[in-house]
Amino acid sequence: MNFQQNKLKILPINKTVVFYSPIEGDDVLVRTGILKEKSKIGSSFIHSVFYACSSEYVNMDKKDRLIFIKKFKASISKIDKENWLKLSNGIISKVPIQENIIKILNNFYKFVLFKEQEKKQKNSQENLEKNLEENSEENTKIKDKVSKKIIKNILVSDNILEIYSIICEILSIQDIYNNILDIVFNSNEIYKSKTIISNLNNFLSKMNILCELPVHNRNILIKAIIKLFDIVLKEAENEAYNTYIENYLNNYFIDGEVDSFIINLLVERLNRNIYFIDGITRMPKKFELIQDYNKNRKSVIVINIKDNHYEILGKLLPGNKIQREFSYTDILIEKIKTITFYPDKIRKKYPELLEFLANKSENKLKEKYKKSNNCVDMNNIQKNNESDNNSDNNSDNNSDNNSDNESGNKSDNNSDNESDNESDNESDNNSDNESDNNSDNNSD
Repeated sequence: MNFQQNKLKILPINKTVVFYSPIEGDDVLVRTGILKEKSKIGSSFIHSVFYACSSEYVNMDKKDRLIFIKKFKASISKIDKENWLKLSNGIISKVPIQENIIKILNNFYKFVLFKEQEKKQKNSQENLEKNLEENSEENTKIKDKVSKKIIKNILVSDNILEIYSIICEILSIQDIYNNILDIVFNSNEIYKSKTIISNLNNFLSKMNILCELPVHNRNILIKAIIKLFDIVLKEAENEAYNTYIENYLNNYFIDGEVDSFIINLLVERLNRNIYFIDGITRMPKKFELIQDYNKNRKSVIVINIKDNHYEILGKLLPGNKIQREFSYTDILIEKIKTITFYPDKIRKKYPELLEFLANKSENKLKEKYKKSNNCVDMNNIQKNNESDNNSDNNSDNNSDNNSDNESGNKSDNNSDNESDNESDNESDNNSDNESDNNSDNNSD
């Protein structure tokens, strides 16, 4: 079997097949087809998560599932700024706030320094006109509305402009970032503007150039700096929060890709840790800005099949039940967690997995899973439940007659020839058509 040519195929909604992975150990893993909203990139991700952790969602038909997700998205946009700042221990808010602070300060400094340069050239009309012609468009036309608002509110007179000209010369943007902002944004604590102000005061108190000034002059400069930061921090927070509400949430599910932002959002709102399996390597994958999760949460695992399509992973249990939510101490989660967040511990804890982390992991998989060419027949497994927590009464009432005709439901004799690496072994009844009371009747 050529593993590289037999990539995972997207499954029909609710269809479940065996999924081979180096991390399976003694477990039998399965994957289930998930609803994908038309023209919405990454929409299957949120549907996958809900398939694992919401019995209400699983028991719905396609139409009701779409309505359910739509209502959930609407509820997210109602979060207030205080709770937004706390999402995923502050990770969601920190990045945009930091970017806004730097952007606003850069624009403010650029404007002040240009005005100072303009002032110095006022005695030379020719040079002034030349300078204005060459630089006014670039330096004085600040496009960012928030920056323009701050400049207008602070620089109300020539005297104030002169004070900030001095400040821009003695306190550089690099100093601000390295000695004031970086400490806050690289910490694990939730962002608080008062922490930045505290760092700012400490830094200013140690600046030699300020300490050498007369007390009156020093106080004027420090007061102006604090005022600038108070306004910048407030506006940076508001802009980041409003962008989150107005743009990201409204547009993400239309044309957005899955990233750390939306992952952290769902983790926080659904109180579930979310782990990922790469559909090509069949090994755990990590997104940037995702940190180790809360130990008190249950976990779900999604598989990135290809591009931005996702399916939900489960574990086959005794009694033919399928578990899709896992405790933090489950051996499967322990393996994924180690590979994702603590790769330095893999050699000691799971040396058997090292070969699959090498560049030739696909060849190793090919060798290890020759057996996947002989598909496991899920038709012989009467799945009484699709999930330990949420699928006892799956109810997307698809016709049993149609399921017999699905291409994945070939007879056992033909299963060896299926091109999918997975065993295309579905029970004729899609997972939403199963129940404990009629599983015997619904088996193929």
